[in-house]
Formats: sequence, C-alpha cells, structure tokens
Amino acid sequence: SETSDSFVDYAQKRTDDIRALGNIRNWKKYNGAMNKLKAFLKSKNKKDLTFAELTPSLLSDFDTFLHQLPNERQPELLLHQNSIQVVFRVFRAILNKAVSEDKKMLPQDNPFNVFTCSGISTTKEKLTDDELNRMLALDLPEGSLIWHCRNYFFFSFYCAGIRVGDLIQLRWCNITNEGRLVYTMGKTNRPRDLKLIPDALDILHYYKKDDAKPTDYIFPLLDGKATWSKYVTQEEKNRMPADMKENLFKAIGAKTALINKELALIAKMAGIEKKVSTHVARHTFARKAKDEGMDNLAVKDMLGHSSVSITERYMGSFSTERIDNAMREIFKKDEDSEMNNIIKQLQGLSPEKLQMVLAQIQ
Repeated sequence: SETSDSFVDYAQKRTDDIRALGNIRNWKKYNGAMNKLKAFLKSKNKKDLTFAELTPSLLSDFDTFLHQLPNERQPELLLHQNSIQVVFRVFRAILNKAVSEDKKMLPQDNPFNVFTCSGISTTKEKLTDDELNRMLALDLPEGSLIWHCRNYFFFSFYCAGIRVGDLIQLRWCNITNEGRLVYTMGKTNRPRDLKLIPDALDILHYYKKDDAKPTDYIFPLLDGKATWSKYVTQEEKNRMPADMKENLFKAIGAKTALINKELALIAKMAGIEKKVSTHVARHTFARKAKDEGMDNLAVKDMLGHSSVSITERYMGSFSTERIDNAMREIFKKDEDSEMNNIIKQLQGLSPEKLQMVLAQIQ
C-alpha cells in the first residue's frame, strides 16, 4: 500500500519545492516546522514517520512536545501558542496536498479531520498620539543609528504603515516628481501608490544626495554592491534564483532586528511601556485612521490588505472614550426630542397653570 510511504520524505520534498519556487518567506515556515518534526522524532528515537503512523494521537503527542520547546526569541519562555498553530498549519497543508493531489492517504484517514490546534488572540500594540510625540521630542544626535531608526519608524507611519521589508528596499525611483511613493509590496505583489505628506518628504530630504541615482537605495541599510541589488523591480526580484532571494531575505531580517533593537531603546527613553517595533508603525497608522473616522474599506486600501477581515484585526476594538461619546450623541437626540415635547405641552398653558406646574416641580 502507498500509505506506508515516508511522510518525512514527502514533507521535506514539499519544503524543498517551495524554496526552489523562490517563496522564501513561506519556505522559512515550512523549514522551521520540519526541524521541529525531526526533533520530535529524535526524542522518540525515530528518524522516519509513515503516512499510516500519522494519527490524531500522534499529533497530540507532537503538540505536547511543541509546548515544551523554548521560544527562539525569548529562550526563557516557551513556544507561543500561535507559533505552534503555524507548525500544524504547515503539516495540514502538506497532508491536504498528499490526500488530494498525490493520493498518499485516503481523505477519511486525514488526522486533521479530528485533531485541531487553535491560536489565541494577541494584542496588536499601537501607539497613542502622546507616545508618538514623546518619541519625536527625544533629542537624538543627528546621523546616529538611533536617529536613523526613529526616521524609519516615522516614515513607515507617515506612509500608511509600509512594511519594513519594503521600506528597507526602497529606491529613489520609487519616489515620483509629483511627490508620490510608488512601489510593489513584496509580501503580496500588490502595487501601492501614495501621496507623500510633508512629514514624510522632510525625512526623505535628509537622505537625498545630489549625485543619487534612481536605482540607489533611499535609506543606508542594504549593500548597493550586493549581487541582488541590481534587481530593482518586484518582477525582477521574483525571478532571482532561490539562493539570492534567501541572501536578500537574511539581509533584510538582520537590518529589521537592528532597527527593532534601537526602537526598544527609543521607547525606553520616551517612557513608553509598550514593545515598540517596526510593525507597530503599521498598527499605529491603522489606529490613527480609525480615530479619524475612516471606514474599514478605506483603511484596507491604505494598508494594502487583501481582505477587510485582516484590516479589522488591525483596527482592534473602538476605544471606550469613542463609544462613550457615541452613546452620548445617540441619547442626546432622545433627550432633545423629549424636551421639545415638554415645551410644546407647556406652550398651551395659561400663565397661572404654568406657575402651578413649576410650583409642583419645585
């Protein structure tokens, strides 16, 4: 029976295929999941796993194993529930392909028919206007690393929460003569075209050199002499070999970590308790849009999301202050209406009867 085939070999080939296709972001997820599966099998003194052995019970054992692994970013803590959910999503996707396309397992034998792994809601950190102003008010030495990193954060915020991976790769050809930012998002391949506000233009002014070429990187982050730097458009980058894509991905990851380290320091200096990172600029823009009364469809377009449900997760719940004000407005109308009715009734009374009514109220 084909169901005795190695699941590990099949899953590894699928992982390698994703890398060969150049989807490095997705490959990182698959590769991480494979490493965890191999560590689990090693803990059981096994090297392989057949499709026949893939049962809900085995997935439960794997789940227990994952819950005991240390978190890579914070080794003193254990793996986050949402990281565990990502691992199971990867294997569910692999199994679905194995069942539907490659007939490695019968649909009714798929353990994910029974086994489920849920994530948990996390708080999307957003900064208030006061916190943003405190960051801007910090006296940072111009030209220093920490000063640059504050610029990167606010440029992202001013540009509808441009993702850090896209910001790091921006070139002067992405800025039009009309003062617009035109680029293609690396994560989704969706085009973006934004009018730059004066605050964003002020930041760009610091970085523009007289001899700057259109293909030069705007921000001093990536090596302009690296092999991947000659590929400018997203279309060209999509066609780079997998090794080159991975090297670029690693360089962006290293710069993102560097910026986030400085942003944590900025937050501390500004007396901000929240964990501030590059992605917080994106969440903060969504919060600002919400506070200005933008509807979710408008914010969806601004953030470049593929669906409104993603935007709604960013928008978070309305603040209690806004709800309080809305409630006041709603019931104020009822109060006004009631007052108008009373006035109408009193208008028909003689002065003597009006005096009597007022005496009763007192």
